[in-house]
Amino acid sequence: MPLDYEELTRIFDDPKYRLHRYEIKPDKTNYMYNGKVVIREMRKNSRVAYVWGKDIDQTSKQYKVDPRGWIWVHELPEQSEDSVRQLIEEVISLREKLA
Repeated sequence: MPLDYEELTRIFDDPKYRLHRYEIKPDKTNYMYNGKVVIREMRKNSRVAYVWGKDIDQTSKQYKVDPRGWIWVHELPEQSEDSVRQLIEEVISLREKLA
């Protein structure tokens, strides 16, 4: 079963990722890493979240990246805390290389 909003925010709020959380609307949350949005459109009471993936397909073929360059967390092959953490770590590593 996909992770819910509370489970995802607990993961994304982990200080080791150094993500900055901010509200874009009363019911929508985004996260930035080094000034770039890396997680967007998280909605309370929803399992929807998008993670930046524009260039990730150059290093990994395990994620489905939409035409806008985002990975739908709720469509990860494995719906687990470990799989979301792995994705975030890959995204942060790639952002560091592109910075």
